[in-house]
Amino acid sequence: MSSLSPSSSTDRRKFEAAVGPLLGRLLGFLSRRIKSRSGVEEDLLQDAVLQAWREWDTLRDRDAVRPWLFRICLRVLQEHMRKNARREQLVPVVDLEPHFVELVASSSPTSLELLLERASNEEVWAALQSLPRELSLALELYEVEELSYREVADTLGLPIGTVMSRIHRARRQLAVILTAPPTARSEAGEESEHARR
Repeated sequence: MSSLSPSSSTDRRKFEAAVGPLLGRLLGFLSRRIKSRSGVEEDLLQDAVLQAWREWDTLRDRDAVRPWLFRICLRVLQEHMRKNARREQLVPVVDLEPHFVELVASSSPTSLELLLERASNEEVWAALQSLPRELSLALELYEVEELSYREVADTLGLPIGTVMSRIHRARRQLAVILTAPPTARSEAGEESEHARR
């Protein structure tokens, strides 16, 4: 192993204790970004864990292991995309229609939270995937992976204010999509899929 790699059995146990409980979440995170279900996400997870092991000694704050691991997963995923020349494209979101503006502008928990309660998991994921990548990624890390604003900022290498702004915009746009009639939603999904090809 290189000089950067931990060598003692104590280091290995600490690494396994820190990383092991997060493997399921990391695999789910990678799976949602891989279009084909051919086991590629498992290979990517293995690559990410191997990189994490090699860099374990460089992690100064062991309490920051979650954003650190997600950052490594993103790096592995980006390298995979580069190798396969399949860069994701940003998908424009439909403009806010006037009759949705009042609903989404509300800071009341009855806006997005109620929409999420009424929507199926499939509808929520489809709506999330139709957002521009930088918005969906920030919102997913915050809402699904339950990272704090600071952890999302650390994961993405962005100022915390930018992250907060992206999450706010993502929540508003997600609410717009979920309030659209089902036919408009399916059309937006088809456009999103076409644009990503």
